[in-house]
Amino acid sequence: MSNYGEYYRGQYENRLTVAGHSAAEMGYTVTPPTVDDKSFHRRMLSVRTPDATIVLGVRTDNPGADDRTRKALDRVKSSLRMAP
Repeated sequence: MSNYGEYYRGQYENRLTVAGHSAAEMGYTVTPPTVDDKSFHRRMLSVRTPDATIVLGVRTDNPGADDRTRKALDRVKSSLRMAP
């Protein structure tokens, strides 16, 4: 089983604020080496709080599910709240 490390492309990182805390959204596309396998996406969100860092990964190996993973991460970003 390969980790496809040499097949990463389209990396991005965005700095933002989530629930009043500094955060970073990161992602990349993985293109498997075989012609039969389609590209898929990985997305991560990291939120730094005074007590800890929250890291959330949203991923799929199904090329057709990319829109759903993007929407799931957007939903987390917009609804995340920190307890007092």
